[in-house]
Amino acid sequence: MLETVYPPESARRSLTARQVEILRQVSLGLTNREIGRSVGITEATVRKHLESAYRKLGVLSRTGAVTALSTNSATLAR
Repeated sequence: MLETVYPPESARRSLTARQVEILRQVSLGLTNREIGRSVGITEATVRKHLESAYRKLGVLSRTGAVTALSTNSATLAR
């Protein structure tokens, strides 16, 4: 049986407001293009924000990032 390991609270707190905003939109199912349009940045910039958030959270995917943040719903509710 695999054990789910969540990132420490400090990793979640190290996310920038923009990274949290983008991850919130990822959790709603928006694409990078849609997210970029909604916040006024390019798709490439959205991708860079996500890559940085993945590193901070210690995950490899959109799903992993949203799962990591959903363990602390206050982070996504910001």
